[in-house]
Amino acid sequence: MTLRTKFVGGFAALLLMIAALTFSAMRALSSLNAGLDLVVHRMSTRADRTSRLVENLVDISGRHQAMLLRSILEDKAGYEQNERAAADAERRLDGLFTELLSMIDSSADKELVQELQAKAVAVRPLSEQAAQQTASSAEERASAGAQMS
Repeated sequence: MTLRTKFVGGFAALLLMIAALTFSAMRALSSLNAGLDLVVHRMSTRADRTSRLVENLVDISGRHQAMLLRSILEDKAGYEQNERAAADAERRLDGLFTELLSMIDSSADKELVQELQAKAVAVRPLSEQAAQQTASSAEERASAGAQMS
């Protein structure tokens, strides 16, 4: 074997190794890209559910404030409409909590979401009680006003 043949053979082997390395690097990058796509999709889905959860909490808060105002103003139809809308938003909220819990992998995050869900459920009777007390005090004012006339 001549020196020229050895150089050409070595160069060809080097090119072959570079091609194999390029091929394996491309496959690894493709696999990494697919994994990142999956992670980004899962995170964006979680962020969407969390955003919808916050949106529903704000909606419920606004509905409860409207219910309180309607009870003060003695607007029974408006109160009932907001009460139905708040109950619907609370059902959506329960569904979003369930969806979000199914997507979470970390046990600490699951505990946090379950704790938030428990707090959201615990507040419901308090807001109903406050609305009933406001309605009863409005009725008392109305009956006292009727007795004075």
